[in-house]
Amino acid sequence: MKLTPLFSLRSWFRVAGWGICAAAHAQVSVVDLGSPTANSVAYAVSNGQQAGFDGTVATVWSGSAGSVVNLNPAGAFDSHALATNGSQQGGFADFVGVNGNDHAALWSGTAASFVDLHPAGASSSIVTALSVTQQGGSARYAGVAHATLWSGTAASAVDLNPAGAAGSEVLALTAAQQGGYAAIGGVTHAALWSGSAASFVDLHPAGASYSLVYSMTGAAQAGQMGVGANSHAALWFGDAASVVDLNPVGATSSVVYATAGSLQAGAAQFGGYDHAGWWAGDAATFYDLQPAITAAIGPSFMSSIIHGAELVGSTLYLVGQAYDAGMADQRAILITVSAVPEPAASALMIALVVLGAMWLLRRKRKAVT
Repeated sequence: MKLTPLFSLRSWFRVAGWGICAAAHAQVSVVDLGSPTANSVAYAVSNGQQAGFDGTVATVWSGSAGSVVNLNPAGAFDSHALATNGSQQGGFADFVGVNGNDHAALWSGTAASFVDLHPAGASSSIVTALSVTQQGGSARYAGVAHATLWSGTAASAVDLNPAGAAGSEVLALTAAQQGGYAAIGGVTHAALWSGSAASFVDLHPAGASYSLVYSMTGAAQAGQMGVGANSHAALWFGDAASVVDLNPVGATSSVVYATAGSLQAGAAQFGGYDHAGWWAGDAATFYDLQPAITAAIGPSFMSSIIHGAELVGSTLYLVGQAYDAGMADQRAILITVSAVPEPAASALMIALVVLGAMWLLRRKRKAVT
């Protein structure tokens, strides 16, 4: 009689244990925030507020399509909100009407509250991330993007572009650190800063074709790295050697755009379609949200991506977009996942299942002998 190796049983039950725990407890609801007459995307969520764009204008919602507030400043041709901290929104506004002339923008919930963060001497600028007191993004000089950190005014801009880098951007913030990328030797390298260009830490994993940090929380950074010909969701803990490959089994590619507590959110591609989902620290924990999104928004919306996340107690709030095959119809979405399985509880469940598997295996061995 051929016995199943214990390692295989452990691996199988680890995946099964997470799936059972997540499926049994998580309750998912999906809200369509968008307008049926214009494309929309939600990029960030915080304190009951969702930020993004509807049509061509920066937008903030409060949980429903009817709550939409237009943030487009007077005189702007178009604008996008790409970040929110719950009271402020960050992004860009275009006052020229030509691509490449964007101005980094900061709002406080209304179009009239617009603050222009565009640094002197820059040709364009953009805010992609917010903390409570700072704004992160990039400013372009002589055609080259420089990672930039602001503290509420254009004059406060700090250039984070590392020495020798051919460009960089801040894409994520915590209270003390900034994450994003720097172009080094012709390769995009995941980057971590602590407020100055000199503080740059290179997170680029050995063997990766490229890497970026899109989001961060606490001591963790998350984003994407190139693995062979594919793109894999990635998780770091402060240095290049700590990288964790989050690409789920069966996925051709994946990415993390958002983090919340010990969770990561983004998308994984299956059969040519992007499936929004979230992880709890490793590839086996991926929870696919696409079935719930299709059921709520409509059968033509076969793809989705999560761009922003917030964890409040055991409730996970996610925002992003659902779209059809040709991306002709894109809808901003708000997803609420109630009773999110805690990683510690999931680990306990997995441990119990594995112990049970070991006990059964030992009984089988005794029976054979």
